[in-house]
Amino acid sequence: MSLDETIYEVLGGSTAPIRHDLAGVELVLQSVHVALSTRVGTVPLHRDWGTEQTFLDDPMPEAMAKIQTEVFDVIQRHCPRVEIEEILFDGEAMAGRLIPKVRVTINDTAE
Repeated sequence: MSLDETIYEVLGGSTAPIRHDLAGVELVLQSVHVALSTRVGTVPLHRDWGTEQTFLDDPMPEAMAKIQTEVFDVIQRHCPRVEIEEILFDGEAMAGRLIPKVRVTINDTAE
């Protein structure tokens, strides 16, 4: 478990401007959000940053499993300061829209 027992929720699936004035917890949570919302190959000089998004057009149960795997992998690889507590979904599954919602604890906010 983390140093701080607080559980934070981070939604993927949408883009927001990157804020360069953040520090501590806010900076860590922004890093998780960006990792979830970025497609691999779209960040110059960091082509491995983000998710592969191989789940597009898959049946819902298969897509959910792939998303969970990709979310776990990208957070483990690019956000070592957090520990995943749970991966859930927001959105309208019947409409084909799944948005990963990740519950994390923060182990370290040092930069």
